[in-house]
Amino acid sequence: MCERKWRFPCKQVNWWAFSDDALLKQYKDPGDQETLKSLNMLCVRLVFCLYAEDAGIFGGHGMFHNSLQAHQSEARRALIDLFKVLDTKPEDRDPYMDDDLAAFPYVNGGLFANESIIIPRLDEAIVDLIPEPGQRRLRLVRNLAHYLRRCL
Repeated sequence: MCERKWRFPCKQVNWWAFSDDALLKQYKDPGDQETLKSLNMLCVRLVFCLYAEDAGIFGGHGMFHNSLQAHQSEARRALIDLFKVLDTKPEDRDPYMDDDLAAFPYVNGGLFANESIIIPRLDEAIVDLIPEPGQRRLRLVRNLAHYLRRCL
């Protein structure tokens, strides 16, 4: 596993280094090993969601980004709910959940199966760090995915 202080190989991932530090500051015990494991898993999940949105896996353009923007004041709860939905087959989901959340597909593979990871409160500044969909973000996500694969 990578050290906590990631050294990113290119300028395009400087955004993530800043985001990583900003996220870490949201945790109550930033030096704890469980916190660092949770931060790593949260980062991997966020990178997957950014990639899935740009690659069309989530369906609508900007679906993930727009969902977080719409729930800025409750971004932590929005991510917890989204991760649970992504890990739940459509036939097993709450039939009364919001249509926006129900529109996300089931993602097989176990990435979202561990519900015990710690997700801290995310203020609006953190949510605003997530870049909007587009070619620049797609390059960023590809570089991050390549880097994170080597770390995990």
